[in-house]
Amino acid sequence: MYEIVNLIMRILTWILSVYRWARKRENFMLLISIAFWIDFLAGLSQKPLIQRFGLNPDPNQLLPLTVTFATIQGVILLIAALYLINEGNNYKAIGASVAVSQLALLYVLLCVLLNAPHRILTAFPISFLGFSMIFVGYALFKREIYLKSLSALFPLGLILLGIIDITYPITSEMSIAKYLYFAGGIFRIMIIIGILKYVLIEVKPPETLEIDIPSGAFYLENNQLFRELLKKMNSLGNGVLITRHYPRDSFSFPVFWLTKVTSGRIGENVIAISPTDLGILLDLTRRHIERGHSLVVIDGFEYLVIENGFENAMKFLIALKDHVVKRGGSLVLFTSPQAYSESHWNIIKRELEKFRPS
Repeated sequence: MYEIVNLIMRILTWILSVYRWARKRENFMLLISIAFWIDFLAGLSQKPLIQRFGLNPDPNQLLPLTVTFATIQGVILLIAALYLINEGNNYKAIGASVAVSQLALLYVLLCVLLNAPHRILTAFPISFLGFSMIFVGYALFKREIYLKSLSALFPLGLILLGIIDITYPITSEMSIAKYLYFAGGIFRIMIIIGILKYVLIEVKPPETLEIDIPSGAFYLENNQLFRELLKKMNSLGNGVLITRHYPRDSFSFPVFWLTKVTSGRIGENVIAISPTDLGILLDLTRRHIERGHSLVVIDGFEYLVIENGFENAMKFLIALKDHVVKRGGSLVLFTSPQAYSESHWNIIKRELEKFRPS
């Protein structure tokens, strides 16, 4: 019975990954969905499951098929991870992963021809798959999914499942094997829950790609210019606002409200987030920038300084600036010099230019 449940979990994971790819058309998700399909095929080749259908295959014939599936799946996951981390630009690394796949297949062939023991046959392919699962989990955390969300169960489940695969050649014939098999089922449930939440995340592209603001990082002191900037963002549907003030109006662009009162989505385009969750705030803002939003406005940097200290708040500002400028966008900090000491204000002015309307 457990084998059937395991197979159902594999097909559910594949369906959800395909659905995510169909909605977003992300190349890395296409690769992950292909890997999950191969994982489903590998599940079909398990002897206990096949025996439930009245078949009794020779284990010596099934094992080479299983490790071949593992090798192909591992290579595809490795390429997906490299695509995520390097945004599809590291062709040498992808070429190297393909070369590794050829070595792995050659390893399987030699083991079969030499009648190597099962533990030797599975040692490299299964461990390689485990490494690839851990790597793609790490890449998802680094580029796509923040740690303090339900979606984090997706990469976390992959990492834990990868650890089991790495230990498989050693533990497969030990008494602990049945417990690890059960733990693998739990980790697959984690993947399903995480990917289901991940599928529901919607990062909308801007309504208008171009916005008439020079590229770079700026500070702004004039309240009227700040209001005009928000109006321009609202009319174009382009931009990201990080603010301390409760957003009473409706906005056509994403807004992150800095508060400790609540968290999560509170409106169509409004997400409440703790001022101390700088990593999450940076990750969410970066994802909107990568989707095409070309302007980030911060109103409430003083609050970030109070909650995190000037050094940590400044590290966040510099990291955000680098992400925005790298994409050719604009960062505008609406603030007042009176809110800082002279030394702190000089540091801000070294990183940001004074905003001058075009």
